[in-house]
Amino acid sequence: MSEFKHIYNKTNGEKAEYSEDSLKEYLDLYINFKLQVAEGEATGLDEKPSVRSEQNRYKRQLASTYLIDREITEKLVREAYERSKEDRRISHILVATNDGMNEQALRQAYERAQNIKKQLTAQNFGQLAKQYSDDQYSKNNGGALGFYTALQLPYNLETAVSDIVNTKYGYHLIQVTAVRAAKGSVKVSHVLIRNRKDPEGAKTKIDSLHKVLMDGGNFEEVASTNSQDNVTKNRGGQLGWISINQYAQAFEEQIFALKQDGNLSKPFKTKAGWHILKRQQAIQNPRYQDVKTEITNTIKRKPRFELIQSTMDEDIKKESNFTENTANKETLIDSLKSQGTFLTYRWRASKEDDFSGQPLFNIGNLQGTVREFMVLAQRGQKERFAQPKTVEAAVDRILKKLVTQKAMAYEETQLEKRYPEFKALMREYDEGILLFEVKK
Repeated sequence: MSEFKHIYNKTNGEKAEYSEDSLKEYLDLYINFKLQVAEGEATGLDEKPSVRSEQNRYKRQLASTYLIDREITEKLVREAYERSKEDRRISHILVATNDGMNEQALRQAYERAQNIKKQLTAQNFGQLAKQYSDDQYSKNNGGALGFYTALQLPYNLETAVSDIVNTKYGYHLIQVTAVRAAKGSVKVSHVLIRNRKDPEGAKTKIDSLHKVLMDGGNFEEVASTNSQDNVTKNRGGQLGWISINQYAQAFEEQIFALKQDGNLSKPFKTKAGWHILKRQQAIQNPRYQDVKTEITNTIKRKPRFELIQSTMDEDIKKESNFTENTANKETLIDSLKSQGTFLTYRWRASKEDDFSGQPLFNIGNLQGTVREFMVLAQRGQKERFAQPKTVEAAVDRILKKLVTQKAMAYEETQLEKRYPEFKALMREYDEGILLFEVKK
């Protein structure tokens, strides 16, 4: 019954009316289909090496995609969508670090951040930012960075509440000083008259153009003919879709002050010159399905994807009774140190020996071996040469990558148990291959 309902709904979609005639008609088709599948099994077609190979290849491919989409992408996209409904005003105190710092310097930077945190209260955050922050852009403003929405900050800053947060810039202490409904995105056009050479003439010109527009003049024609923004004038002054933090604050305030489509701003001045804006369209609370693809594409380009992957790895390790063979790991490190070239381009993985088959860890019913580590190390120059540049740290980075691969492989073996829809998808594909073989 469950198989039939699944395939009936999938085939008919919104037209799945469950009328008696519809069910009988589809049941006849489904019986015929199942009879042919049964014929394929009865004649042993499901055991053919070519059929088995095709089924296994597809399962590996589908499982990897399904797992990432289901466990990582979908969660991140939904989270980002919910967060995009708010803008948050952020302040921070930065203790700067850089890639050239050794472990002692990094430890001292973290200890400095800890000491600042001990002094912090909600009331003295701005004062301590002025006193301690290494961010020259914001420290004189008490650490204030302004309003941000989802996907505009590093993920751990966006997520931070009270912990010390580490990014490529250093250690941050974060304070959220205000929350508002998200401004969303606005599609606008503008006319620009530059005022460097003739300030009075520029003001006279922009006022005259504003009068033309208020009297019903066509904005696109006015922009194309008069605007001195050479990037936008040939498309009628269109700036496209704008959200917060894309332009100077004064310019954005004018954009978001336009409350209705078609509204014109009064002439206003920025460093670039005099502007008139026209609001074309606005989206404040988009539906999830309308922005899912855009958010997905953005997330896959951002480091947050790797952070969630790490969290997922940790969850899988707990569920699968992960164990590390510390003795084999120490033997591996000693061997790599004795070679003396592991942190150089001259290093090459050693030839097969008895030790290469030894396990470095177990995850579920899978192992990560020294041999597999060596293959990754040979390819992974990024992991070998990253900071801190020590054999121990490089081994940890490469092992982490190997654990991720094995964790995903283990989790793929559990998909049919955990997700009925994946099991149904695989059954459909297996039966489809058999049907193809029967009809040959």
